[in-house]
Amino acid sequence: MYRYLIMAALLIALMAAAAPAPVRADVGEACAMAWGDASVAACRNVPNVRTNDVGVLRPLAAAFIDDGDFDGAIEVYYAVQRVRPDDPVALYDLAGTLAFVRRYEEAAPLFERLDSMRPGDVEVQRSLAVVYGKLARPAEAHAALKRAAALGDVTAMVDLARLADEGADADAEAAAGWLERAAEAGHLGAMRRLVDTYRKGLLGQAPDPSRAAHWAERYAAIRSTE
Repeated sequence: MYRYLIMAALLIALMAAAAPAPVRADVGEACAMAWGDASVAACRNVPNVRTNDVGVLRPLAAAFIDDGDFDGAIEVYYAVQRVRPDDPVALYDLAGTLAFVRRYEEAAPLFERLDSMRPGDVEVQRSLAVVYGKLARPAEAHAALKRAAALGDVTAMVDLARLADEGADADAEAAAGWLERAAEAGHLGAMRRLVDTYRKGLLGQAPDPSRAAHWAERYAAIRSTE
């Protein structure tokens, strides 16, 4: 009997050792205050605490991302979004992380909601273009690219010209105009494309040696200073 009592005591001790330690009340505060200074371990304890404190949840999500746990980060970002459903930052954090891990079907409606909240946000339009492209929705991707270009995104301008080259955009002349705008903004790739465009008469443009030379000189001048 004594032997069985000892075994039972040992079993109870082992079970107690294996049980998760109670989370201190200050763990959430430590996560929020110490993020960026070896706080990943502290932050990872926070899921054991029920909290709606966005000041805790956001650094917790960042800790998960830093640790490569994107599913954990998404779960936390969903919690933030539930707490602050109309917060554009909360929506963007969640939508961007979903898109990063290729969960485009979930990301698309979130970016669309952001578009309704921030119609002048270049990052939202660029993200919509990427997500729609991945979802094989070319018309919507093209429209988002045009909105991004109109807002001054030079990458979107160059992408519109590329689509025209590939026959995906019938408005080649407009694409040449986007290239001009991107080149004026200093985009070296756009400058190179304009040199070919005016030398060969592409994108609905007549061959124009003087304009080709102009962009070739601009391109060379910038490269010489690098």
